[in-house]
Amino acid sequence: MSAIRNVPSETTGISSNQLVYGRRLRGLLYIARDVWTHGDKTAKQLKMPTIKYLEKLQSDLDIAMKTARENTSRAHDKAKIHYDKNSTVRQLQPDDKALVLLPSDGRKLLTGWRGPYCVLQQLQNNNYELQIGRRRATFHINQLRRFYETPDGDSGRPKTVGMVISDDGTEGDANEIITPRRRRARPRH
Repeated sequence: MSAIRNVPSETTGISSNQLVYGRRLRGLLYIARDVWTHGDKTAKQLKMPTIKYLEKLQSDLDIAMKTARENTSRAHDKAKIHYDKNSTVRQLQPDDKALVLLPSDGRKLLTGWRGPYCVLQQLQNNNYELQIGRRRATFHINQLRRFYETPDGDSGRPKTVGMVISDDGTEGDANEIITPRRRRARPRH
């Protein structure tokens, strides 16, 4: 890869390494060519010929890359086992109701569950087609949750119940139940 970065670009005439670092980097081939043309000046310092040192360096880098790949694979397998402990396979059937996790209207980073919407069909790769108003939309199962309705057709949302308790500790009768008034939205200008 570094050999490619040392090749001058056709449009600029300058290599990408020169553009980034301001100088040409000495790669393995550059050092080997320099040793062959100008002699081996660093052999005494390395205590072996430079070409042999580069071969050993390449071998050590290959071993390090192999070890890194094995460690990454092991870590990936361990993370997958840990993740799979709590994961479940979720599926929706056509005509099921589902809630959809969508961003809020005003702020992109705030999301909320919207719905329920009717599932039309299951598509490939855990995607589902839902009927949202007059349009059909496709969502991944990660954005969907099954919506359960109660047997009496209630949506399961809490209802407002008003209760009056008199000072003597007795509950009031049904005629005394007060329901809270809803505020009217102010018109925006």
